[in-house]
Amino acid sequence: MRLIAITPGDGCDLATRIHAARAGGADHVLLREPMLHLDLLGPGVLLHGRTPGALAAAAHTGCGLHLPASMDAAAARGVISGTLSQSCHDAAALARAAAAGCDFAFLSPVFSPHSKPDDTRVPLGLDGLALLCASAALPVVALGGVSPDRVAGCQGAGAVGVACIGAIFGAADVAAAAAEMRRACGLSAVLR
Repeated sequence: MRLIAITPGDGCDLATRIHAARAGGADHVLLREPMLHLDLLGPGVLLHGRTPGALAAAAHTGCGLHLPASMDAAAARGVISGTLSQSCHDAAALARAAAAGCDFAFLSPVFSPHSKPDDTRVPLGLDGLALLCASAALPVVALGGVSPDRVAGCQGAGAVGVACIGAIFGAADVAAAAAEMRRACGLSAVLR
């Protein structure tokens, strides 16, 4: 399974923490930061579409781009050739992401997110994840409250990967937390 680490948006010691997440086994790091950090761009980096300049940077550098559900993925696909993903919360959003040419979708919240204690959305749970993965026309990455003990359930439900904020960047030892998630995901990855 693919492991994607999502930065918490605090900009705190970013380069060191991203390096630690990658060293621990994260396949990708999604930079969910309020500012574009050109020094951190490279293979395995996804830029967040709400970050000013992210679309242009993805178009020029080949970095991947991740879009919130409210952004137009078809327009972005017309500009970038690299990896394109989108946040989705239901079957209709998954269908739009697939039709727009996204390579995969983040589906959330599967469980109550560790990084968003005030999130009032009802988690999909493994049954909801399984139902949506079965009907999706693109690969699905599970997001929201995913911890090492929940990875196997996500995989069994049809997710091709998991994405984490708090389980990795909320830990005192980011590399160790990423390594624990990597072990839970297995050594193989299905998205490139």
